[in-house]
Amino acid sequence: MAAAGYSCTLKIGGSAVAYARDVKLDSSAGTIDVSSRAGSGWKEFLAGLREWGVSIDHLWVPSNAQMQALRAAFLAGTTVTVQVLDDGGYGFSGTAYVTGIEHGQPLEGGVTFACTLKGTGALSVVTP
Repeated sequence: MAAAGYSCTLKIGGSAVAYARDVKLDSSAGTIDVSSRAGSGWKEFLAGLREWGVSIDHLWVPSNAQMQALRAAFLAGTTVTVQVLDDGGYGFSGTAYVTGIEHGQPLEGGVTFACTLKGTGALSVVTP
């Protein structure tokens, strides 16, 4: 059964991020062209390197420990452990660098803290 977004969990360093609004995990894989004349007019590929990242839109709550950890990791150039889980505890986990921070102050809206994380190393599957 499908999960509602509000029942999903984002964890940074093992702790749930209470004020996260929108979370998006992106992953992709490259390809290596190994086409030759032996392919009878068809291109052939090998699997290439994979990569992943997470984007987070968060309400601005300066006292929030996970938001502080993300800011500190960005400023220090250190990694964080991130988990993106559905309401049953299934999802993905990995280590990432915080590569971007955005502080939004819309005229008609809540103040926000957005950040981009770039995975380093493998993304692993989480099962409860």
